[in-house]
Amino acid sequence: GLLVQLERSWEDVQSRHIYPTAVRDLLGQVLAGTALLGANLKSEGQVIVELRGDGP
Repeated sequence: GLLVQLERSWEDVQSRHIYPTAVRDLLGQVLAGTALLGANLKSEGQVIVELRGDGP
């Protein structure tokens, strides 16, 4: 298994906007998942995440 610590990054993201709870929770999960994927890339590259919704 892997462990991700996002303390400063997560605090920075949360300080930029006031998100509804559901959005904040999903954003935290996406941030953690992206960090895990990016750390395990076998070659130089990027992880780009795009989320779309129907609105609030």
